[in-house]
Amino acid sequence: MPSATLKPMINEPALIFSSKNSNVLCVADVHIGYEIALGQAGFRIPSQTGKLVEKLYNLTRKVNAKKLIILGDVKHGVASFRRELRECELFLTEVSSFVDVEIIRGNHDFNIEKFLPENVVLHSSRGVLLQECNTALIHGHAWPKPELLQAEQIVMGHNHPVVEFRDVSGARWLKPVWMEIQLDRIKVTSQLEKTSFPPNGLINILVMPAFNPLLGGTPINTDTELLGPLLSSKLINTNDISLTLPDATYLGKLGELRRCFEGFPHG
Repeated sequence: MPSATLKPMINEPALIFSSKNSNVLCVADVHIGYEIALGQAGFRIPSQTGKLVEKLYNLTRKVNAKKLIILGDVKHGVASFRRELRECELFLTEVSSFVDVEIIRGNHDFNIEKFLPENVVLHSSRGVLLQECNTALIHGHAWPKPELLQAEQIVMGHNHPVVEFRDVSGARWLKPVWMEIQLDRIKVTSQLEKTSFPPNGLINILVMPAFNPLLGGTPINTDTELLGPLLSSKLINTNDISLTLPDATYLGKLGELRRCFEGFPHG
């Protein structure tokens, strides 16, 4: 039986895994160096690395977390500039000085091992099992290890989910959301062609909003295709995805939300 509980933090893009022995903080999609990419597009934004370090420091202290797990995309550029690599090294050095850090490799984390501090653990992009709460942790751009499908739930990032709100005047604004999806284990196992590994029943998937507040996202309620093999494999009914705002406001199912905004003018 799981000995830990999983709970999203209110008004924070973070999860807390609580157990008798310790608490683990989990975030996804930090994208250190994103402001460098924005600078190339003409937006002059100072380094945000210090703010992200401070935010993680405050969160780990708030929940007394002994470990931080980052679900991929620590850095932003796939082919990184020297300045971005320095920012990533600074970020990981600072964060690992006050909390134990583990990373699930994301699709933006190419060559990340070259500047990892020795005390930071790097896991495969195919995920790892957090045994205390029987939860599989992945970034989301790759299929999970087949054995992780025995977990009670999967937590992932990669999609940076947001919803778009509009009013009758055409004004629009975006809000990050948590996505919750139920997936048939047998269908996934068949997709992986692992006939000797037949778990039964449904597995719950929780998709986290991005930790970096600059990132934004592509609205999932405007018929946007979801990213990653699990969510884009036609194994799920996107209309049945449950959506919740960071303040715990439940928005309902994605299909319902899409119907609510049909006919509204685009901004």
